[in-house]
Amino acid sequence: MSSTARGTVREALDDYPTPRWCVHRLLEAVAFPGLVWVEPCAGAGSIIRAVNEVRSDVRWIANELNELYLPALRSIPNVAVAASEDARTLDIGEGPSVIITNPPFVYAQDILLQCLKVKSATAVFLERLNWCCGPRRDLFRELKPSTYVLPDRPSFTPDGKTDSIEYAFFVFDGLGKFKILNDTPKEVRTAEKNEKKALAA
Repeated sequence: MSSTARGTVREALDDYPTPRWCVHRLLEAVAFPGLVWVEPCAGAGSIIRAVNEVRSDVRWIANELNELYLPALRSIPNVAVAASEDARTLDIGEGPSVIITNPPFVYAQDILLQCLKVKSATAVFLERLNWCCGPRRDLFRELKPSTYVLPDRPSFTPDGKTDSIEYAFFVFDGLGKFKILNDTPKEVRTAEKNEKKALAA
């Protein structure tokens, strides 16, 4: 997902890969259990790859509506299942311990409500910090997610431009914690931006 405040044309299916440094900052702060994790909007697997860089105890169920990404997902170590279904109606079943995703913004609430049906799992959504406000304020009051704010603005696009708003991981644990995550050195963020530019060239 990416903010639209700058008047840019949106990518098809909101295909905005998550920078791996964002995921690394979250995993520094939260000790999620291992076993089976689910990525319901996996794209080419950016979140999965980022987790795999620092965790070796996770097996993945990856789901991505765009079937063109399935070969890439199936090539990632520890991906046990790669499926292509609508995340809004995805039947995850009980058993996973974590559901983590950066969903298409327009469908994010519907996907969240589907994920919350999985009582064994903690849902983790990367979203705009202001996602908790507006029409979702009552839902967030009820659910009391913990909020882990990225102090550095991520870049979701190949041109390397940072987004126009702050982002946070919302961890739906009912605890209502608030934490600003560690800074990411500029050279780390710049290196990842340059990788994206090189791949897009």
